Amino acid sequence: MDELPIDQVISRVRSRARRSGRGRHSGIWLFMRANHDTIAETIASDGPNWYSMADELAALGYFDRTGKPGSPSTVRVTWFRVKRFVAAERAKGRRQPAPTPLPGEVARCVVPVRPAEPAPIVKPPVEQPAPAPSPAMSSQVDEVFRQLADSQSWMPRLRRD
Repeated sequence: MDELPIDQVISRVRSRARRSGRGRHSGIWLFMRANHDTIAETIASDGPNWYSMADELAALGYFDRTGKPGSPSTVRVTWFRVKRFVAAERAKGRRQPAPTPLPGEVARCVVPVRPAEPAPIVKPPVEQPAPAPSPAMSSQVDEVFRQLADSQSWMPRLRRD
């Protein structure tokens, strides 16, 4: 019996693991995720045929998490889960790191931001002395105080109980 090179053995093990869905997602999910855009275009133009899709995935060797061929219902539900996952992944804005520029290319750069200038120092206003009361005002104030002292005010007296 001839032994296979280690690269081919690893390739076969990975292929079987992907197709059987051992791990977090089923083989059907992994296939749909890897081919999302193509499947989405096909469904948009021709409409979904879950029965034929389930048959073709089983023929290709893609199974659910239990290792059985997926039913049309399983394929349909898996497709909607993959669509939701891809939409969320794209909404997060996952971006690839910027590629290293080739010689002669201009690289994108970050423009440094100048720090904000300090706020100007505001001096408190200088207090101005109150204007001196006029003689007429002074006489009116004196009259009010005299009436209060004579108890002729309109204010009621307070009693202590």
